[in-house]
Amino acid sequence: MKLKDTYTSPEHGYSLGVETVFGRFYLSIPKGDGGSECFEITQERYEAFLADPALALRFAEAARRGERDRRRMFGPHGD
Repeated sequence: MKLKDTYTSPEHGYSLGVETVFGRFYLSIPKGDGGSECFEITQERYEAFLADPALALRFAEAARRGERDRRRMFGPHGD
């Protein structure tokens, strides 16, 4: 899996990008250990998040609260 960030919002603590091997889209948020957690999103959602960062921020905040764990790309609830 190779991740390529295409947009980063340092002030809101999230990035958008594409996993280049399979072409999956994601939103990532930083973890406390210096790493990040990636959550799979559809291409339509990716494009909507680019057009309206407030939508992406709401998704990122929900992910931080653990409400998007089923979309995690890897880890305990992901692939």
